[in-house]
Amino acid sequence: MQTQANPYQDAIMETMRQRIRSLFLLEQERSEKLVVYIRLGIMALYAVGGLGVRKEIPAHSLQAILIAASIGTALSFVVFFLLKKGLFTEKLKYYTTTADIVIFLTTLWQFGTFRTFKSEAFLVLFLWIAIAAMRFSVKLTIYAGTLASLGYMLLIVLALSLGTIQTGTVTEHFTSEKVSLGNLGLRVLFVTALFVVSAYIAKIYEGLILRAAEREIAAEREVQEKEKVKDTFSRYVTHQVAEKILQEGISMSGERRRATVLFCDIRNFTRMSEHMEPEEVVSFLNEYLTAMVDVIFEYGGTLDKFVGDEIMAVFGAPVSTGRDEENAVLAALRMKEQLRELNERRQKQGHAAIQFGIGIHTGEVVAGNIGSDKRMEYTVIGQAVNIASRIEALNKHLSTDILITQETFDAVSSMIRAEKQPPVQVKGVEKPIQTYLVRDLAKAG
Repeated sequence: MQTQANPYQDAIMETMRQRIRSLFLLEQERSEKLVVYIRLGIMALYAVGGLGVRKEIPAHSLQAILIAASIGTALSFVVFFLLKKGLFTEKLKYYTTTADIVIFLTTLWQFGTFRTFKSEAFLVLFLWIAIAAMRFSVKLTIYAGTLASLGYMLLIVLALSLGTIQTGTVTEHFTSEKVSLGNLGLRVLFVTALFVVSAYIAKIYEGLILRAAEREIAAEREVQEKEKVKDTFSRYVTHQVAEKILQEGISMSGERRRATVLFCDIRNFTRMSEHMEPEEVVSFLNEYLTAMVDVIFEYGGTLDKFVGDEIMAVFGAPVSTGRDEENAVLAALRMKEQLRELNERRQKQGHAAIQFGIGIHTGEVVAGNIGSDKRMEYTVIGQAVNIASRIEALNKHLSTDILITQETFDAVSSMIRAEKQPPVQVKGVEKPIQTYLVRDLAKAG
């Protein structure tokens, strides 16, 4: 059974490959800038070396060396200009490598006959091959080594065909003007061996850079994912809580914990919205919900969800402040103040005042990521949630606004003024629930 291709996953992988390639090219561009300075140094050595031995070489050889140094210097400035303009391409490496080796081989030929093959100047070829390896390209290193080897062999063939050198034994190679074909063969072999070793080193460095690029991208994605998670959590909790969640970690798979659940619902909102334009409904809800959620965040609560105009908030999950019941009740009282301020603005605009009901209960919940494979949501479930929702609904029948259960009241009794309500039987709970109407904070002293 064949697995179907995932276009989204393929797009992500392609983006990663392009990003890695981009970082790799950036490293190659940096190395090319370094090569510019190295080339300038080599050309300076060309000129100084040529002038240093000007009495020992033919005039045309000195002229060739100085011309080569000038061309190489000009090439360096051209490449530097292209790099400054952001015009770096892979082809540029091949062009400059070709020019460097051809300039050197041409200069080497101009040394004249036997001096060309008896001097150690050919060792400069090693330098150009090593410089190719510095560009972190195996292909370029192989190209440079092949060009250097074939070029040097071409000089030998030309010299033999033109009769500008005489062949002899290895001894005669070092004691006369004759050259040894065996010695020349060893030189070609050395150049070839060098570029093979250099290509292997370039491959190692290329791998290191690619892995470094992958690690950089992975680290970058990790930071992005962290910021994305932080941004997501910041929609439900404060930035401080979101940061704490990321630093300390939380169980997303599900855990039992004690929490205080708050439900808040506007009274008769459905009937009210029937007399409003859709745009007015959305504008009003945005203003109202923003004010209420800001209060919930202010007191360390977590926005669990919106259900129309209803708000569900949790204090104690995913993290607890240790004063979850107090914070929930304080948030409810502050939300009541915010509603009063909102109603004052509405009345000035000629709109009717609105009322809400808040129900708060403390108990055990199950908190975690719940949903399907395609959509997950961090939420809390359990009997405590159901009770809080039922208590909120009682406000409509009792004409109250903030009701809390006995479990919540026990934790905040010393800090509030509250009126005990008759026990009520709620759906899904065997025993009657004792509730309290929260009036305001208890006066100190």
